[in-house]
Amino acid sequence: WISEYLFAPLNVAISSSIKRNSLFCPKHKLIPTWHHEAMELRHLRYFLVAAEEENFHRAAERLHIAQPALSRRIRDLETELGVDLFVRHQKRVRLSPVGRAYYEDAKRTLNELELAGKRAVRAAKGELGTLSIALNDSVVRNPVIAQSLNLFAKNFQGIQLKLDPMGATSLVDSVLDEKVDAAFVYSRPVDNVLLDHIEIAADEYVVAFPRGHALEKLKHIQIDNLRDEKFLWIPRAIAPTLHDRMISAFQARGITPNIVQYAASESTRLHLVSAGMGITLVMASIEGNIPNVVIRPVEGLSIELMLDFVWRKDRRSPILDRFIEVIHTLKPKARTARPRRAKR
Repeated sequence: WISEYLFAPLNVAISSSIKRNSLFCPKHKLIPTWHHEAMELRHLRYFLVAAEEENFHRAAERLHIAQPALSRRIRDLETELGVDLFVRHQKRVRLSPVGRAYYEDAKRTLNELELAGKRAVRAAKGELGTLSIALNDSVVRNPVIAQSLNLFAKNFQGIQLKLDPMGATSLVDSVLDEKVDAAFVYSRPVDNVLLDHIEIAADEYVVAFPRGHALEKLKHIQIDNLRDEKFLWIPRAIAPTLHDRMISAFQARGITPNIVQYAASESTRLHLVSAGMGITLVMASIEGNIPNVVIRPVEGLSIELMLDFVWRKDRRSPILDRFIEVIHTLKPKARTARPRRAKR
């Protein structure tokens, strides 16, 4: 019954359109190596059982059909192929040399079709296939991301997980352009009706300054304490919304940040901070990555970025559903990233 279930949708001509190279048969005519329209998958199954039994009576019993019907099917197959698959004797049959060769190919073909059917069922359940996810260095700092990728890889070993690192500005576009199935992003475009999402966690912006800086002596850092500092800033072209939110937060307190250098990468800005070139604003989750740099919260500075998992609404698949389920199991562990007090 399994074969009937798997092959019923395919119980059509194996394909007269596939005109492969021909064989010269003993009857002095060219015959195609594939079948005509009349050839159906059940003919192959009938042949395989008859070949294994080399007895049409026993084969008919295994197939639950009448022996004359089986004999006709085998004859039909031989006529289609233009060869004798069996050598017939008065009381028994046996495979001909051509029949033995055909048996190996037919058995392999049906095995591959059965495997294809099973793989299709697994793919429909989201247990087999490929899932491509875009991300960057900033998002993987959140522990939920690493945990979800690891748990998914362990639980769904039939799915190839393809991670595509790219710049922050390319993450959403890669999803919209269908280059990847989904992406982890900060500050998703909330007005894009093509996207769906899951909120993972919020990340606060904090100040980073070189160890030994005057700010390190303050028990609580206020935004007004940053008025005269030299800033390393994110370029507006890289993240216009974030850039403007940062500027607005300072301007609301009557402060115009003294920007001395722009750098897109948080890592680059932190290394410049370490070198004493100024201070910068970074996400709290980056804490501890750069030596000689102190990271502290700033009272009066309220800038949070939400980390989301996004995908196209029209591209949701069973495999994607499996990954979303994994995220939901881990999401309660997500917390807003807040910096620890620097050790003295």
